[in-house]
Amino acid sequence: MLYVLPETAGDLVVVQANQQLTTADFQEHLQPLLEEKTPQFGQVRGVLFLDNEFTGFEPDSIWEPTHFAEQHGDAFLRLAVVAEEKWQPWVEQLNSALSNGECKHYRISQFLLGLHWSDSGEDE
Repeated sequence: MLYVLPETAGDLVVVQANQQLTTADFQEHLQPLLEEKTPQFGQVRGVLFLDNEFTGFEPDSIWEPTHFAEQHGDAFLRLAVVAEEKWQPWVEQLNSALSNGECKHYRISQFLLGLHWSDSGEDE
């Protein structure tokens, strides 16, 4: 399941995921935001918060790093992924696949740091 958080404003998109992320989650929640914001802002800044109840990604879905980057990689200037350490390899794959943006992993306890980096490009 994917939820749009209230911090979403202007060119900043902040979403929270729990359980399993599916292509339907992307199409129903994130894709409309990207379609609304990218014509206005060009690239957006994002935070994807994979909370403690997050279990993974639907197999062969839009969330597979190379597929995500091919379809929507140009939409992100910076994408902070706030998640448990076990999701860091997925973040690294996504960062490698993004051509025009940057993706970084932050621990769940570092949510505000990830939000700040996405906003400013600075870790402190």
